[in-house]
Amino acid sequence: MEQIARSIDIGFGTLSCVTDLQNGLPTVETMPAIVSRKHSNDSLAVANYTSANMVFNIDGQLVEVGKDIGLTSGTDVCRDLSSSYVESLQYKALFTAGLNLMNLPDNRVDILVGGLPVERMSEKKALEHYMQGQHKVGDRLITVERAIVIAQPLAGLLCYAQQDGGERMNHLMRNQCVLGVDPGFLTFDWCVLNRGKPVDSMSGSNEFGLSKVIDAVSSVIKQAFSVSSVPSIAIEDALRTGSLRMFGKQYPFPICSGEQHDVSFDATTAIQSVCDMAMTDLKSQIGNGSGVDLIAQMGGPASLYSPALQRAFPRHQLSMAKNSLQAVVIGMQIFANNELSKQLRAVAS
Repeated sequence: MEQIARSIDIGFGTLSCVTDLQNGLPTVETMPAIVSRKHSNDSLAVANYTSANMVFNIDGQLVEVGKDIGLTSGTDVCRDLSSSYVESLQYKALFTAGLNLMNLPDNRVDILVGGLPVERMSEKKALEHYMQGQHKVGDRLITVERAIVIAQPLAGLLCYAQQDGGERMNHLMRNQCVLGVDPGFLTFDWCVLNRGKPVDSMSGSNEFGLSKVIDAVSSVIKQAFSVSSVPSIAIEDALRTGSLRMFGKQYPFPICSGEQHDVSFDATTAIQSVCDMAMTDLKSQIGNGSGVDLIAQMGGPASLYSPALQRAFPRHQLSMAKNSLQAVVIGMQIFANNELSKQLRAVAS
């Protein structure tokens, strides 16, 4: 029976999971980390493929998860940003969705690797306990034989180190001090590897993730349009695409001139101020970075924070992980593959 390793990265902004390996390369699915509560008597099994979404029963509550959640969710949306996130309905629903997407011929995962922000690594054992064991996924029962949780920025560094082959991995792990920077939806995380070993005293996180940027931009947009609220998803899309959609119209973002449009705004200062605040704690631990050989960025919002990171460390040339949005889950898969290889060698010896 084939041994299977998989990875799943459940963040506050997105869910990413490795669903399969094709010729040794991971197939990754990514979707918004948003859960919609359903109030109908729909089937309790995986259902409702009128969109790219899935419906599950989680602790007696029907929930919908998927790529099209923004199109079908309505107003009863769960996006839990509390300190008990990993115990929440949202987390359980996203974990179930991730398992459902994985290609598991025997409904079994031998090693499943997940992740946490640096500041939440105290929850590592509790999350591993939750992930490991049997899980009802629609009409299937999926068994996770062994679960491992690692720090998300560490996983991103593993992806970066291996993206151009083993030579870079060997060089980084043997010779260099590397700073990995991973801005997420709720937290801004970083970790340091010195010759391949994590340096906890130089790793950490703060609260200045993408959600703080969205809050700051929201204030600017509300004032410009004279409205009391702005959908956060509209600002997320604007930050990603450079175009803000409001009232059925498209506005250039982050700067909109009133000469060609019915409003004017400039959100650049709001964005920069949050990104600069994210660097304060980082610099207090890293200092001027003179002992750091390389700074690698990963995570969906990484490019948004790049200017502030460059201002914080002007003497460094910044590097970006390929496919930064999925770099963390790919790094987790690298870790999972290595652990599975160790396990198989131990059995064979």
